[in-house]
Amino acid sequence: LKVCLNLTPDLRPDATQFSKIAYFDEPLIRTLNCLDLLCQMDNTNKMNFFKQLPQLLAKFPKRPLLQKILPQICAEFGTPELVPFVLPSVFYIAEIVNKEEFAAALLPQLIPVFSMERPYQARIMSFDNPESCYDD
Repeated sequence: LKVCLNLTPDLRPDATQFSKIAYFDEPLIRTLNCLDLLCQMDNTNKMNFFKQLPQLLAKFPKRPLLQKILPQICAEFGTPELVPFVLPSVFYIAEIVNKEEFAAALLPQLIPVFSMERPYQARIMSFDNPESCYDD
């Protein structure tokens, strides 16, 4: 890290070297980077990422979950094949927010999912997690 603070620009790391600093290898930072790169991933990579995401979300504070992560994962509701992979993460966030936050941030995102014909797993998962819609 001291190398980054060097007064001589030639001695500072370039962008590639900078991205390899240990700080960026931390799981939460990697998760945020992957979220930023979702639009560049194919559906198979997205599915693999979303399978691992609920375990990582437990390490995040509530504010980034609501303001940064939730909007990015809910944007994937537009791809019906990904909905069953995205919902566990959304339901995790639903469990940790209060009623007002749920009504403001989550419910508007979930209403279109409940009316989807395809994939049928989305409806089944919503019936498996009704407590997330009613708890504080």
